[in-house]
Amino acid sequence: MAPHIEAGDKDARYLSLLFCTTKTAQEFETRRKQHLKELGAEQHISALLDLAWMHRHGDDGHDQSDLKFLQLMTAAALMGDNDALKHVKTYIAARMEWEQFPLPPADQAKRRAAKATIKG
Repeated sequence: MAPHIEAGDKDARYLSLLFCTTKTAQEFETRRKQHLKELGAEQHISALLDLAWMHRHGDDGHDQSDLKFLQLMTAAALMGDNDALKHVKTYIAARMEWEQFPLPPADQAKRRAAKATIKG
């Protein structure tokens, strides 16, 4: 993996964070957090998602922060990650006490038209 990391491959850098190459767990977590933040700053979606969940649960020395979770998850969603979009919608629906996140108006119209066709 080293040649890919040296070539600047972000995915290789991210994958390297899954393996402990240090003597202690504390060193591993410190290294992992630092590199996740760097990759997040470089708009690496998987790193953003990992950071989001760390902030959601207050893991690995990160402060628990719903705002930071939502910011990071929304960034990943806007970059095209469909799972992140689902998490953002679920989070918002829960905070708004909705049963589910509403469909966009165009999709609502399609659903009404499909129901009318089935009934008619």
